[in-house]
Amino acid sequence: MLVWASCQSEEEVPQEMIQPEQMKEVLIDLHLAEAWKERRKMAEDTALIFIKSQYEEIFKMHDITRPDFEQSLDYYERHPDFMDEIYQEVINEMSRREGELKAKKKKKHQDKKL
Repeated sequence: MLVWASCQSEEEVPQEMIQPEQMKEVLIDLHLAEAWKERRKMAEDTALIFIKSQYEEIFKMHDITRPDFEQSLDYYERHPDFMDEIYQEVINEMSRREGELKAKKKKKHQDKKL
């Protein structure tokens, strides 16, 4: 859950925008899709097709449209305190997930030694 402590905290995000918590989740999924694409070392045209379809699936999964996302992203870019807070939460969540994966890999490696 996002805790809004910015100096803009008195200002509420307009209802028609993707709200900060959901925006965080969408951005996490988009970054994971981008990372997956980069690790696969696809040809540029294949990567473009792949990422475009992934974005559409992510938007569908979050029940938003590309225009919804673009409008909201534009709003947050014009309100950097909100954007900074959202991205701090994105970074925190990605770091948490990375830590979990590392712990699972370490446990799996230790289990193999037994």
